[in-house]
Formats: sequence, structure tokens, C-alpha cells
Amino acid sequence: MGSMSVRTWRVLAIVLVVAVAATWSYVLLLRCKGRIVTIGVEAYSDPGATQVLREIDWGTIAPGQGYSRTAYIRNMGSIPCTLNWTTRDFDPPGASVIVFSTDYQGQTLAPGQILPVVVGIFPPWGVPAGDFTFTIVITARYEV
Repeated sequence: MGSMSVRTWRVLAIVLVVAVAATWSYVLLLRCKGRIVTIGVEAYSDPGATQVLREIDWGTIAPGQGYSRTAYIRNMGSIPCTLNWTTRDFDPPGASVIVFSTDYQGQTLAPGQILPVVVGIFPPWGVPAGDFTFTIVITARYEV
């Protein structure tokens, strides 16, 4: 072993163990990016989409006759969407026999696009007389 003492070899062995046990690391940074999209529609009573439509007043109607109004639907979102139309909250409950319809054909609305949609109701014979209310629910959808 030459001129090195046993003690020197032990110190050297400890230093080697410490050097072998040292941790090496490398940090990789990945930058992230994306696009947040919005979806939504608004209803208007005019073709220029300046008068927000919150309620349709059907006035005085008679059973057995159809009634219609035009709503102008604007895509307020940042992505194309399609629409789903439903009704709910009929009051009185007997008014739920009123038939609701639209001429919407499943068209895709581009962002900012305004689409005229004719909405209609048909109160059948036997619908209860008196005031009624119901809610039209327009759901904008985007399929990934």
C-alpha cells in the first residue's frame, strides 16, 4: 500500500462514498400555452341585434290557432355553436299542452353571427283559459 496509512485509506474511502452518493440533477422547463374559449348566445328582437330580448309577449291568443315571432340569436362566444331549444316552467301547469316550435334547423353559428329564428306556439283546444307563462331555454353547444 505504499506510504499511505490505513487511516488515510479510510478517509479516502469515505470521500469516495460521499462523492458516489452525490446527486446530479437537471431541470427542464416546459412552457405552456393554450386558448380559453367562451360559449354563449343572446336573443334580440331586431335584425341589427341592438334590442335584447328577455320576454316574448304573445298577447291575447285563441285555442286552435298558431302564433309566431322572430328572435334574432347572436353567437356571443369565441367558437362556433349549435342550439338546442326546450321549454319549462309552465304556469299554470295545464298550459304545458301549448305546443312550442322553431324553424331552427341545426345550423352552426359562427362567432358573432346573427341568425333569425321563428318561434311559434300553438294552444290546442282544451287549453285552460287565463294568463299563462313559460320559459324558452336556448342551450348553445360546442362539440369537441
